[in-house]
Amino acid sequence: MTLKRVAVTTLLIGSAFSGSNLVQASLIGDTVSCSVENFYPTTCGLSATAVVGPGPEFTIMQQGTSELFDVDIDASSIRLTPTVVLGLGFSAGDTITFSDLDWVGLPREIIGVSNFDTFGTRNLTDSDLTFTSSSITFDLSHSIWIEFGADTYAAWDIEWSAVAAPSSAGLLALGLAGLGWSLCMTGLAGVGRPRFASG
Repeated sequence: MTLKRVAVTTLLIGSAFSGSNLVQASLIGDTVSCSVENFYPTTCGLSATAVVGPGPEFTIMQQGTSELFDVDIDASSIRLTPTVVLGLGFSAGDTITFSDLDWVGLPREIIGVSNFDTFGTRNLTDSDLTFTSSSITFDLSHSIWIEFGADTYAAWDIEWSAVAAPSSAGLLALGLAGLGWSLCMTGLAGVGRPRFASG
């Protein structure tokens, strides 16, 4: 196999791996974690981890019996719905963190949140959401949830970016370098050759 063929093959393989990073990310099937801070004694339900699928992944509970919120994580969004009849109020430092948001398939990382929306609440804005590459923290400080049920909620979408796999980036660079070298050698090979007229 010539150098040019090797370079082209390497380039195609690298491009295929890089292009596959553009496939839509999804949290469906991912094992995610939940934790609460400050508003003790409150938990994320019977388990602090869950596999993302149909229905709520977590039920935020106070003292192990009184349910406060259902948390439904979808392919790339999170929605909190209150489950209590009376209004809810929170104090400074009351937060819920969703972590291990690692996506399914090729590596991705969180780069932001968008489409933050609420209904039946007060004192909540998108600035109450902070994130790392694999977690989102929702600050409930001073928020008031006036009603309950499906008509009252806080929800947002998760923005993500593909993380380029080092091996695919290396293959792509190697293929480009090899192709360039091959073209250069092909061009130099013709220098100085005499041209003959046909016929």
